[in-house]
Amino acid sequence: RDLHRLIRRQRQMCIRDRNGCAVRTLRTGRTAVLASRTIRPAHRVGRYGVDVAAFERCVTAEVEEALEEGRPLAMDEIGGMELLSEKFRALVERALDSESHLVATIHARRHPFTDRLKERSDVRIVRVRRGDADRLLAEATLSVAGEVMGLTLLPVGVFRTPFRDPTEAPRQGAETEGWIDIHQEYAE
Repeated sequence: RDLHRLIRRQRQMCIRDRNGCAVRTLRTGRTAVLASRTIRPAHRVGRYGVDVAAFERCVTAEVEEALEEGRPLAMDEIGGMELLSEKFRALVERALDSESHLVATIHARRHPFTDRLKERSDVRIVRVRRGDADRLLAEATLSVAGEVMGLTLLPVGVFRTPFRDPTEAPRQGAETEGWIDIHQEYAE
């Protein structure tokens, strides 16, 4: 359940708007501007300047700590801006070579680094389409949790609440409404 919550939150951590993108770590909540129209560094992706140093200061220590402790990792995303960081690329490879479990989104575009990742025998690629994200998130979470516990776990549905943002939701254990959408193959 914790990994599912981490991954779900991770999908919302890269805060994007028309002026740029920020990155936020899960464990410490540290935030940094990854890219902005107003940044004028050496690195650019499209119309955005990318602050690689700020990204590395924000993310590197938390990923290294997770690897040292053998905790599962969730990364959203391994994409064009993040790939400008050699330290980040090294950490991704280190994560894949470690005993830690990694669930990540990776861009579909061709890039030498991500192409090598996609060709690894220990990497499972799942194409995400609109409308599939919640189901795939549940499957990935159960798959990683099952491997950690030595079990085979299957998602039978998706729990829904009226809250659009995790910050709106009450603390665990509080009375709230919710429902489970049962996947078609398990519905009677």
